[in-house]
Amino acid sequence: MITQLNVQPMDEENYLKYFALFSLVIGTIFISGVLESFISQYFFNESVVTTSLNIIRVFLYISMVVIIFRMSAPANRVLKKTLYWGNFQDEYLNYISAKGYNYAFNFVFLYLVVAYLFIDLFGEFPESISLVQDLQGFCELSVGLMLICYALVVLYLLKGADDE
Repeated sequence: MITQLNVQPMDEENYLKYFALFSLVIGTIFISGVLESFISQYFFNESVVTTSLNIIRVFLYISMVVIIFRMSAPANRVLKKTLYWGNFQDEYLNYISAKGYNYAFNFVFLYLVVAYLFIDLFGEFPESISLVQDLQGFCELSVGLMLICYALVVLYLLKGADDE
């Protein structure tokens, strides 16, 4: 006899909200390293930029730990396939999650195509507008953009669901 766990839609919604907040924080952490090297090119006092970004990173790491603890309560009450595959029992939450992945993929795909065309036309990015100096920075920027785009779409759609 197979017993099915009765999952409350509110638990799934809270899990999706905290997962989106977690993605936003992780994406911001990824992009902060790239921004540090970009901003330090234009400021004469590099220590101020480094110190302020380190303070922001500490805040982000603390936020990440708080979000993980807040996410653990609804995560214990949802199905394990929801945690690993994002298959929510509520169809609207499935729609929101899929829409977030869709927008994140399309945004990063457009970013990669524009970067490729720019490099193809000019040979490389000019130093004055180059955000990344190496492949690691390019990957950090791509992953950070993807996570932030997913999070913003999901949080916006969840906010719209709360307004109704």
